[in-house]
Amino acid sequence: MQLTAICPDCGGPHGRPVAPGSGLHLSLTHGADVVVAAASDRPVGIDVEAPSPRAEVLADIKSLTGHASLQRWTRTEAILKADGRGLRVDPTHVVIDGARGWVDDAPTRYDLSEVELSAGVRVSVAVAAP
Repeated sequence: MQLTAICPDCGGPHGRPVAPGSGLHLSLTHGADVVVAAASDRPVGIDVEAPSPRAEVLADIKSLTGHASLQRWTRTEAILKADGRGLRVDPTHVVIDGARGWVDDAPTRYDLSEVELSAGVRVSVAVAAP
């Protein structure tokens, strides 16, 4: 199976990964010296961040989401990736309520979960609810 990436804005060879003809939804993330991929039969998004971010990183996260929480940021990014629009959507439009999240102008709800890959390296996953 060959993967491709096509930007929805410019048509360039970047953007979310796609496996043409497979019926799979894919997401890819990298950071904290790891690369993580997710595949699902429903829209999926994934994000990883390094543990213990510096104070200025938490301040940036708070300015983008209203919350100075690395978990909030990885969940927000996972939802935006699953939504397909990524950071073309203002992160303040992401609503997170417990283990469920969504973009406030879209009907799809996402189930959220976290996985700890290694000491403090956490991955958030958002999968469209059935």
